[in-house]
Amino acid sequence: NSWMIHLASINSKMSEEDIHVEKNMIESAIDIALTKGIKNFIFFSSSKLYPASCNKNLSTEDSDLYITDPYSKGKMECELILKAKAEKFKSVSIFRLAPVLIRSPSSNVNLLFKICEMLPLMPLFPAGEKNLRSFLSFKNLELFLISYLQRNVEGLSILNICDKSPITTNMLINKFLDKYRSKTIRFRMPKFLEYLLL
Repeated sequence: NSWMIHLASINSKMSEEDIHVEKNMIESAIDIALTKGIKNFIFFSSSKLYPASCNKNLSTEDSDLYITDPYSKGKMECELILKAKAEKFKSVSIFRLAPVLIRSPSSNVNLLFKICEMLPLMPLFPAGEKNLRSFLSFKNLELFLISYLQRNVEGLSILNICDKSPITTNMLINKFLDKYRSKTIRFRMPKFLEYLLL
């Protein structure tokens, strides 16, 4: 089984003017795959195609999409390009990934990691206890991808991929600090201070 895995993206800060670059990248990847006789194509899309108001875990793949920002528009355009060429491959798999937890400049959560690295004291806001959200650990993505490449996949598949349970922002901060900066002092902000800072 031969595979093309296309995970290229400018990043989540892309502008409307960058969408054509995103489309050109996947069109080039598809052309190369077809020229080389590659049978299976995987595209890393994003859970940002779903509205922020969807249930706390990822919606089902056939849920209504809600595309507003350029990054999501770019991913959606790429999905449409790939779907139009799906019959030319044995399989086309679109992975709609939750934000991947990795320390990288291109990561959606990199800013939060940077804040955790800089501050000797880490405030935990009350609002950070409520906003449950799905994420995807890099290790889980790696393990899933290894197992997926061993399957006999056929046709078009769209899969939402995330960790088993959603977590809050404060839980995410604590996980990061436990792993990388366990000595950082954490303190819970009173609600009235949170309101004053808004």
